[in-house]
Amino acid sequence: MGALPDRPFLTEDFSPRGGGIDFLGLRYVNLHMVANYLIPELNNVTRDMGMFFLGAWIPWKFRQLCRPRDFTEGNYRRFREKAEIATSLTMRDGSPAVRRYGPPRNRVGVTQRCELPCELTFSQVKRTPQNSLYAAAIYGPSLRALNLVAAYRAMAKDGASLSITLASEDPDTLTIVKAMDASLAAADGYRYLASLESPVFTQAEIDSLGDHGLSPTRYRASEFDRLKPCFQRKLLPGDPRDPGYPRTRTARLLLATLRQRDGLATAAIRDAWYTGMFEDGTPLRPFPDDDQRDQCAHWAYFMARQYQRYAIELFLWCFETALVDSCHSIDDVVDHWAARSQTAGAALRGTFRDVLQSVAEGMEGPDDMGTSQAWNRQVYPGHERFENVVEPQDDGACVHGLRMFAGWFWRMLTREQDEAYRHLMALGASERIGMGWFMDWLRRRQELPLRSLLSDVFSDLVFSQHMRVALARFDGRAQRLRFILGDNGIEPTRSARADLGKLNLPHMPDRLDTLAGLLCDIDVLTMDGMGRLRLGPRADSVAAR
Repeated sequence: MGALPDRPFLTEDFSPRGGGIDFLGLRYVNLHMVANYLIPELNNVTRDMGMFFLGAWIPWKFRQLCRPRDFTEGNYRRFREKAEIATSLTMRDGSPAVRRYGPPRNRVGVTQRCELPCELTFSQVKRTPQNSLYAAAIYGPSLRALNLVAAYRAMAKDGASLSITLASEDPDTLTIVKAMDASLAAADGYRYLASLESPVFTQAEIDSLGDHGLSPTRYRASEFDRLKPCFQRKLLPGDPRDPGYPRTRTARLLLATLRQRDGLATAAIRDAWYTGMFEDGTPLRPFPDDDQRDQCAHWAYFMARQYQRYAIELFLWCFETALVDSCHSIDDVVDHWAARSQTAGAALRGTFRDVLQSVAEGMEGPDDMGTSQAWNRQVYPGHERFENVVEPQDDGACVHGLRMFAGWFWRMLTREQDEAYRHLMALGASERIGMGWFMDWLRRRQELPLRSLLSDVFSDLVFSQHMRVALARFDGRAQRLRFILGDNGIEPTRSARADLGKLNLPHMPDRLDTLAGLLCDIDVLTMDGMGRLRLGPRADSVAAR
């Protein structure tokens, strides 16, 4: 058996146990972009610096406490569970630590059931290993990737492999864990926490531990400023060869954008990178640094994929709602939406070319390329024709979707010519409706009547795509199909009937909020109660390349 990966990773093929809400198999391309070019090695949960600190302190302290005969898997598991449960207790609503230092952005393990005083074990508090901060879906891979954890297995004297985590021993990690230990040592319950015993804790002892550093938000305070550069060097590596270097590129881009306009939320920042304009149409000035321009382009192509996927998934919703209303064929679905569009005051007349021209009215150039260039100059995030409808799930859904396709086409027509980013357009190809493939798909159908185009949308992009993806993921046990060809035509599967046509349109979280939160923890940024970001007192510590 090959070595297990110790960093977050993606597979090229369909996961045999995949599923979730990615019913058209489009998410892989988005994930690939995020994991390789934008914000690798974090996830949407790893949002608190203090939890990274705890993830390093637990294995470091365990090793400090152990005599050779104490270094066992059982002792480590009991010590780890005790520390994790106690940490989660400090994050409960209304706890002294939350009142003093604010709530964490993600409260790992807060759903545990714990009535103090009691022993702090996962079995006692009804908590599973999947809710451990070391779990693969939580902080586990990121702790390893940021080199706060050296390994998730240790070796016994006899050569046996032990399921015991080892903390890294580099200077920055040691500075962090020793400072954390020194702070915790002043807490009333420290002697119980920093032991291999399993004592019963009182609420007062837990609150004292939280106040002295077991609460992850404690480390945002100024008295721990000396630890922030230590964590920053791990979060934002300076070596371009480091797998985590795209995080540094994104952080520099974020700061350069905020230097042009302070007080932006991440949603506005993403759209500025996508369009090259702020919400009010003010241009985002070109970045003087080549590295920042390149990273901005990567984010622009990623956002293009986000908006493309959003519009396609809208048609999946249209398809499912038609099935709920007893449609059993593609023609039935098209008739259903032709009637609903008529109700919304938007009859399905003309061709897709007519939609393209209607959307770009007043911006027409001498040819399509000229129109695309005008679109990119004039249509900013707050523009009424911007290629995103926030709440499109109504009688006019198909028309909204076609107009989003049209706006997206005009946005991308000039961008697909850029050889430097052709690889991003090619990602996914036909199997995952890649952006380049989709541009060609739309081109070939410009002169189709809208009813014929909708027939192709529902047949190619929805029904066939879902069937292929769901069957590729079928493992003989878990059912991934939402609908099938049955005796009466297209029918919902039994497992999908409860939520058919009720799912929200997906906008894949991209970890930018995670990175922004961690940059706030190290005072590079600040964030107000509305989520608006500004440069923090340590912003200049993130130097341009």
